[in-house]
Amino acid sequence: MYSKEFCGIYNEYGWDYFSLTMGDAILKYLNKNNIKIKQHLDLGCGVGTLCDYFFKNGIKTTGLDISPDMINICKNRNENIDFFVEDMTQYISNEKYDLITITCDAINHILEEKKFDRIISNVSKMLNISGYLIFDIIDKDKLILNSNIISNRSEDIKVHYYITNKGELINTNIKVIQNNEKIYECDVLEKLYTIEFIKKILLKYNLEILKSENSILNEKQRIEDKIYFICKRKW
Repeated sequence: MYSKEFCGIYNEYGWDYFSLTMGDAILKYLNKNNIKIKQHLDLGCGVGTLCDYFFKNGIKTTGLDISPDMINICKNRNENIDFFVEDMTQYISNEKYDLITITCDAINHILEEKKFDRIISNVSKMLNISGYLIFDIIDKDKLILNSNIISNRSEDIKVHYYITNKGELINTNIKVIQNNEKIYECDVLEKLYTIEFIKKILLKYNLEILKSENSILNEKQRIEDKIYFICKRKW
C-alpha cells in the first residue's frame, strides 16, 4: 500500500493526464459504438480522476482503492461520488455494472496470478450481461529498461523514472525533483503479465475480447507502453 506521502505527491504531481486521456478515449469509443452506460465501477481508482471525469459526463460512478489516503483525496475531489476503501482482489458486490475499469496499470500491481484470476472472476459476476470491462497492462515488449526517463510536470518539477527488471517483476524507482533538489523517492514493484495468460483468464470467465492493442480509439490516444483490453460479458 502506498504511503500517505506518496498519495499526496501522486495527487499534486501525478498522472491525471493519463486518466483524463483514457476517460476521453473510453467515452468516445462508447459513443461511437452507441453503448449506453448507466453504472460504472473503477477498481484501483487512485485519486479518483477517472471517476470524476465520468461523473461530469453524466455517468453514475463508484470508485474503490485499497489506500485510505487515496480515498480521502477522492472524497475531497468530489463528494457526490461513492468512494470506498476496498481491496480489489477481494471485492465482490451484488450491484451490477454496465462498465468496470481497471486503469493506470493497476493490474500490474497485482503480483500473484491467483489474485488476478480472482479479480476477473468477481468482475464477471458484477457485470451486467453485455457489460464491458476495460483495463490496461504494461506492454513488456515496449518497456525502456535501465534508463532514466524524465517527465516534466512544471517548470520546476520533474519526475524521474528508472525501471529495472526482476524476472517476471519490474521495479520502478521514482524520484520527484523540485528546483534540482529531490523532494521524494520511492520504489514501485509490478508484475509483467503475458497477453496469453490474460486472454486465458478472460476466456475462463466468459469475457469476450473485442480489442487488445496500444490505443483505445486512435493514434492520438496511443500510449506506447500500454496494452488496452476492451472486453464484453457474453452471457
